[in-house]
Amino acid sequence: RLSAGAKLSVWTLEMTMLVVIATLGLLLMPIAAAPKQSLDVLTDTYLKTVIIFILMVNLIDTRQRIFSMWKLVVICGAALGVGAIRSYMKGEFAMKGVRIEGLVGGMFENPNDLATALDLLLPFAVALTLISKGRARLFYLVCAAVMAVGVLVTLSRGGFLGLIALGGLLLWKLGRGRRLKTTLAAALVCGILLAATPGGYENRIATIFNNEQDQTGSAQERRELMERAASIAISRPVVGVGMGNFHIYSIREHEAHNAYLEIAAELGVAGLIAYLIVIFAPLSSLRRVERQTRGMRSKSEREMYWLSVSIQAAFIAYMVCSFFASIQYLWYLYYTAAYAVALRQIYAAEEMKISSPDKQAPPAPNAKR
Repeated sequence: RLSAGAKLSVWTLEMTMLVVIATLGLLLMPIAAAPKQSLDVLTDTYLKTVIIFILMVNLIDTRQRIFSMWKLVVICGAALGVGAIRSYMKGEFAMKGVRIEGLVGGMFENPNDLATALDLLLPFAVALTLISKGRARLFYLVCAAVMAVGVLVTLSRGGFLGLIALGGLLLWKLGRGRRLKTTLAAALVCGILLAATPGGYENRIATIFNNEQDQTGSAQERRELMERAASIAISRPVVGVGMGNFHIYSIREHEAHNAYLEIAAELGVAGLIAYLIVIFAPLSSLRRVERQTRGMRSKSEREMYWLSVSIQAAFIAYMVCSFFASIQYLWYLYYTAAYAVALRQIYAAEEMKISSPDKQAPPAPNAKR
């Protein structure tokens, strides 16, 4: 960027909010019950994600770079989906003997985290399907289907609701002007997903609305944890318990399983507000791009419309899934926000180039001066 005569880094509202969250984590560290745990979460989890966010918003500066990134992550997501389906088909149930683990360890080992990751990547596969042609279109369509089935076999309730939410948004916005075809396509997709739904899954989904039906006690425990997180957030609105310290005040050392309540309990109201701005500020800019390209008069506008809608769908999936998981410091939100910020900057640069061409057309030979 410096060699190109640009600033070392752009600075956006989202980046300011990331700094606010990091600053709160640092300021609350001395009064936290476990300062070392706050330091570990801040440096080993959160700041690494922030660094990648900064790289993404600065380096993803063309549509081609977005497409290149999405092709890579969609292929990786499809591989994770295939691994999840394979584990389910082979009966490799590691979690309480009823649920699978991810294909790889780390952030994808927990089935709920794996389902969230697949939900966030699925809209990108749909966008690549629309943009591509021929065999490439079929390939990305298969990738999207594999990831959808992968979400189902994780038996993640949050993942299932996220899948429904992102699917509804994609069908509504991408099917604009073709409601009949969209409805038929939605019916076909739902039929395929129902056929692929694991046995007994409907009973697990039903526990979302009736906690007492959960024989494992998971739904009831999560309700108690959310109540505990809410009570701590209310009792300590200004000075939270410290980044990564909620589990000390929790029930049996568990997380809150709700990103909004847990960040409010750990960083106070200021942390929650900064977190919400990281969600809604880029989402608002995507809506603006969507409105300006809704007519889809050209190929360029169609692509930009599809890109903005797909990232919106990823945000919706995150908002739903994070209501059931403590993932407020992990990559899920911040990489999605980075794509949104990058797309906003790309769209602004393209509009400026159109409105201010480098060279004006020369006058006609016989034109009067």
